Amino acid sequence: MMPSQTWKNLDPSTGVHWEEPEEWWPIIRKNWPAYDKEVTPAIGMGVVAEMFRKWPGAKRSDHPARSVAAVGKYAAYLTKEHDLSNIFGKNSPVDKLYELDGYILLIGVGYDKNTSFHLAETRANFPTKCFINESSAIWKNGKREWVTYTTQAVDDSDFIRMGDEYDKEKNTKIHKVGNANVRYIKQRPLVDWATHWIEKNRISL
Repeated sequence: MMPSQTWKNLDPSTGVHWEEPEEWWPIIRKNWPAYDKEVTPAIGMGVVAEMFRKWPGAKRSDHPARSVAAVGKYAAYLTKEHDLSNIFGKNSPVDKLYELDGYILLIGVGYDKNTSFHLAETRANFPTKCFINESSAIWKNGKREWVTYTTQAVDDSDFIRMGDEYDKEKNTKIHKVGNANVRYIKQRPLVDWATHWIEKNRISL
């Protein structure tokens, strides 16, 4: 399973269209292409993610901004029923990976790119947890619609610190492939540890 996100399919007010002037925002909302899991590219996710989501037999989830792709035995299970409002929580693709007791492979990226930390955010109870409205273009009954949905706000500003502390505490082995650092770690212990870390450290309102 790999992120195949199309995060530019969000409202311009979130900053994803930073290069466009604000007066263009209504035009973007009206005309941004609706997500189609068969053809919409994994915008900004890199050539590996784009190749993977087109791999023979790959499945892709229906979320218009935060989709994942998967291949193999559990591909259909991991990608089905990716609810608009439930991006990273219970029964989301990353939660299903948790239930399968899966692994995380980070190649050339740090913990700020570790999507499983967002699962920990949904599980943790902390004072700054909040929910926001997001909007995306989708196909509905054969028509493009700009839909708004409520979802938990995510915050990756402390993910690098969290990951560094996890590596030190658990003595994570870091491998090298070329110039890239590679971590191969079990997801469930990481998410459980991160849930407690967030509850302990995200304490200020």
